[in-house]
Amino acid sequence: MARPSAAHCLRHRWIERLAEKESGPVEKLQMDGLAAFGRMHKLKKAVVTVIATQMSEERIDQLRSMFMTMDRNGDGTLTVAEIKDALDQAHVEMPSNIEQLLYEADTDGSGVIDYTEFLAATLDKKVYVQEDIVWTAFKKFDLDNNGSIDLKELKQIIGDADVAEAMNLKDSSAISNVYAIFEQVDQNHDGKIDFEEFFQMMRGAENSSQAVDGPKKGSSTPTIQEQRMKLSGLLEDLDDAREMSKPVSPSSELKLSAKIIY
Repeated sequence: MARPSAAHCLRHRWIERLAEKESGPVEKLQMDGLAAFGRMHKLKKAVVTVIATQMSEERIDQLRSMFMTMDRNGDGTLTVAEIKDALDQAHVEMPSNIEQLLYEADTDGSGVIDYTEFLAATLDKKVYVQEDIVWTAFKKFDLDNNGSIDLKELKQIIGDADVAEAMNLKDSSAISNVYAIFEQVDQNHDGKIDFEEFFQMMRGAENSSQAVDGPKKGSSTPTIQEQRMKLSGLLEDLDDAREMSKPVSPSSELKLSAKIIY
């Protein structure tokens, strides 16, 4: 009857002092991986997030432990302060732009890092570039299961409320940015992303040039907004033709999809 409760013991100064010194697995957090995630464009971040949610418990065991160690108040999210405090106690050298990296990891723009975002941002690249794992993710985007992702499928994907939130697509400029990324990934400019192009996107190294904000000054390239409007019109024309049972040849459909590039 006189024995203190577990909760009371956890508040004892002796336990708290030991807990402050215990960094757990946080010291193994790879900051270069977090930096690489920050440099990814929205489409690749979305794919990595899909992969992270499909990982087995065994594969993410260490990352789960890291998250639980950092989440001091147990609310299921990490604030910038919690992460910086955990890294400091684990004596992990933090880059000068740590706040920017964490901002990039917050893909839904909520102001905190939730569990899924943390997994995606800290997942080892050796895991998400394995061909079988990338193929599983590719099938999530290939809605008609024909072996490629076209612009219409991309439009459906980013039109999903959960996807739009996860990719932080809150306005037309952000959505237009994804269409411009499609052009980058579609290396042969056939209006579709096949698995090989998709796989190359996942294996490629991240750099600052992958962020697409629009054409450079002095360029005659149409603006992203103009591209988006043109794309919407082309897709609507294609839908109308199908609804009216007008024959649309594969080559005509390909031309309609590819026009946005030029």
